[in-house]
Amino acid sequence: MALVPRCLAGDEEAREALVLAVQNRVFYHCKKMLKNEDDALDATQEILITMLTKLDTLKEPAAFGGWLSAMTANYCRNVLRRSGREIPIPEDEEGNSMLDTIEAPDEQEVPDKALDSAESRRMIVELIDALPEAQRLCVLMYYYDEMGVKAIAEALGTSEGTVKSRLNYARKAIKEGVERYAAQGVKLYGLAPLPFLVYILKQDALLGGLTAAQSSACAQAALAGSSAALAGAAGGAAAGAGTTAAVGTTTAAGTAGGAGAAVSGAAAGGTAASAGTGNALTAMLLAHKGIAAAVAGVVLTGAIGGTVLLSQPKQPAEEPQPPAIEVVGPLPEPEPEPEPPQRTGIVNSELATIMWPGYSMDVPSMYDAATMEEIPYKEIVWSSENPDLVQIENYKIIPQDKEGTAFINASWNGYTSRCRIEIVERSDTISLDAKLIIHTLGNDFRLRLYDYTVSPFGDGYTVDWAVSDSNILSIEPQMTADGEYAVRVYLKEVGSAFVSCTVTWPDGTTRSACCNVVVRPAR
Repeated sequence: MALVPRCLAGDEEAREALVLAVQNRVFYHCKKMLKNEDDALDATQEILITMLTKLDTLKEPAAFGGWLSAMTANYCRNVLRRSGREIPIPEDEEGNSMLDTIEAPDEQEVPDKALDSAESRRMIVELIDALPEAQRLCVLMYYYDEMGVKAIAEALGTSEGTVKSRLNYARKAIKEGVERYAAQGVKLYGLAPLPFLVYILKQDALLGGLTAAQSSACAQAALAGSSAALAGAAGGAAAGAGTTAAVGTTTAAGTAGGAGAAVSGAAAGGTAASAGTGNALTAMLLAHKGIAAAVAGVVLTGAIGGTVLLSQPKQPAEEPQPPAIEVVGPLPEPEPEPEPPQRTGIVNSELATIMWPGYSMDVPSMYDAATMEEIPYKEIVWSSENPDLVQIENYKIIPQDKEGTAFINASWNGYTSRCRIEIVERSDTISLDAKLIIHTLGNDFRLRLYDYTVSPFGDGYTVDWAVSDSNILSIEPQMTADGEYAVRVYLKEVGSAFVSCTVTWPDGTTRSACCNVVVRPAR
C-alpha cells in the first residue's frame, strides 16, 4: 500500500488517510466476530492504534492487508477467549475442500435479481453470523479479507488442514441453511451463496459499517492514541538514557513506554503540566477506556511535593527468613471424584419449531445421548400424532394447509423423543436471528429478536423470554445497541433445550418464536 512508506516517514496526512481507508473493514470484521457494536467500536480503535504504532514492524508494505487482517483476527480471538465466548469446534486435519481454487466471482455472471435482493443478502449473512466463532473467523478472513488458506493458517498459528476443515464445516452449514430456506419455499432467487460470499460480505459491510459520526470519532481517537503512544515511547527512551524532569514536573520511569508513558511526553519536551492544569490530548485519551486503562496501569496517583510519580519507589530489602517447618501427621486419602452421570436416550435437535402451511422441511437431527454422535435417519422410526396436520414422508415433515399444533415422535433403540410443531401462516410470524444453535458446554451466545418482523404488527408490545429446561440453559435478557430485544444464553449441561420468545401486544395478541440449542460436551 502506497500510504505505508509515507506513514513511516512521519506524514500525518498519510496516517489519517490510512486510518480512513481501513477502519470500516476492521470495524466490520470486529462486529461480525464480537457480535456487539460497542465492543466492535472499542476493538476497532485499539486495533487501529496498534496498527499505527507497530507499522515499523511490517517488513513488506505489500503485505499490509494480510498483516492487518491477522492483527484484527487475533485481537478478536483474545477478546472472545478472555470473555469465555470462544467456541471450540472439531479440528481434523482432512479438510479436502476445493477452497484453494475458488476464485472471486465475476459480478457480470451473478444474477442481478439475486444480488439486488436485500432480503436474500440478509438471510445469507444470518447464516454466517450463526456459525461458531472459529468457523466465522476463517470465513471472514478467506472471503471478506480475501486471504489464502496458507496466510490464514500463519496468522492464526494453526495448520492449513485445520483452516480448510473449518471452512468446510462453515460451507456445509451455510449450504444446509440455504436448503432449509428452500424447503420452506424461500428460494433466495436461485442464488448459490458459496461462490458469491466475497460479494455478499462486502455489500453487507458497506451497508452495516461505521456511521459518519462513528468514523470521525474512531479516526480521531486512533490518531490521537497512536501519536501519544509514539511520543510516550520516545519519552520513555529519553528517560531511560538518563534524562529526568525537574521537581514539580511529570517524571518518567526509566523504562516506561507506549501509551502509558504518553503522560510524560510534555515534560520530556520541556513543558511542565502542573496539578490542576488541563491537557486536551490527555483528556481525549483518558476518555477512551482502552487508553485510560493503559495510563492507569502506569500512573501512580501519589502526588508528593507536587510531583506525579510514574515509577514505584523501591522498597527496602527484607531480611531473609528461615523456612517454617511444620510437623504434620499422615495426610488423609483424597475422596474419589464422583463419576459423571451416564447419559442415555435421544437428544433432539429441534424440540419445538414453527412451520408454515404447505412448506415442508427435513426431520430434525437426533443424537445418541451417550456419545452425542448423530443417529442416522434410517435407524429412526418417525410417526405423527396428528396426521391431519402433519405427515412424514421420505424423512420430510409435511404440514397440511391449515394452522394448529402437532407433535411428531422419533423412536430409536427403545427411546422416544417428541417434537412440537406450531403451524402458523407465514405473514403472522416473528423471527429470531437463529433457529438452531449447536454449541459446546460452558460457552454462551447472544440471541436477538428481529425488530423488523415485530414492528409491522404495532407498537406498545412486551417481550418475554423463557427456556424449556433450566438445567441445560439459563438466560439473561438484554437490549442491543440498536434497541432490539435480545437475550444471552448460557450453556450449563449437555443435551438439548429451546429458548422461546413471546411478544404480547396491548390488545392481548401474542406471537412466538423459538431457537433450539444443542449443547455438546467439551472435547
